[in-house]
Amino acid sequence: MRWRFVPKTKMDPHTAIALEEVLINKVSRTRTPMIRFWEWESKTLTIGRSQKVNNEVNLELCRSRDIHVIRRSSGGGSMYHAPRGELVYSVIAPRNHFPDDITKIYREICGIVVKTLKEMKISADFVEPNSVFIGDKKISGNAQKITKKAVLQHGTVLYKPDEEEMFSLLKKNDSSDKYIPSKMSPVIGISRVKDISFSELYSALKYGFLNGKEYFIEHLSDKEFEEAEELVNKKYERESWNLNP
Repeated sequence: MRWRFVPKTKMDPHTAIALEEVLINKVSRTRTPMIRFWEWESKTLTIGRSQKVNNEVNLELCRSRDIHVIRRSSGGGSMYHAPRGELVYSVIAPRNHFPDDITKIYREICGIVVKTLKEMKISADFVEPNSVFIGDKKISGNAQKITKKAVLQHGTVLYKPDEEEMFSLLKKNDSSDKYIPSKMSPVIGISRVKDISFSELYSALKYGFLNGKEYFIEHLSDKEFEEAEELVNKKYERESWNLNP
């Protein structure tokens, strides 16, 4: 199986999230798996597909600071993102490439992050259901979207997070309603435990994700960006999608 590798780009948040929908649909059609990396162009807070915004996000504070709030098509909890605060990876492959068990998929893909960190002499562990921790602090959170034909898992590897801003924007959710709550954990960026540049982190993770795979390099196409822009206009920049419920 040959993988398509899309090199790291700096992305507008709405486009980055819309592209995930475009690309999982493409993998479903073509059966060509892919790995891509990106970094955020501006501050953003993403919420999981089945979350209630008012339970999770200090929306008034986000608006006052011009921080985007975008609902992902994947599940999982709410996450704060900032330029150079983290590196984002996305793995998309045909459904039959992975086990049937969701936690096993998380373990397999997060295991690449764990192994990469350990090769950098950083002790890290996969923590169920979908995270990587260094000691008692989270360095990687992940979310999935699974269809009949494909699996998408995207995740962050924190580099230098702004913890004060992160936890001022995210609410501690004590609601007992039907919506999925986020699990608040203390976090740590790799820059706190290793003298490494953002580019060096990208190189290490790129090697970790591609090691042992046959792959070809292919940048995102104009058509993929056009499809993403259409989704942004129809869906991902609309309050009816992002803020309801």
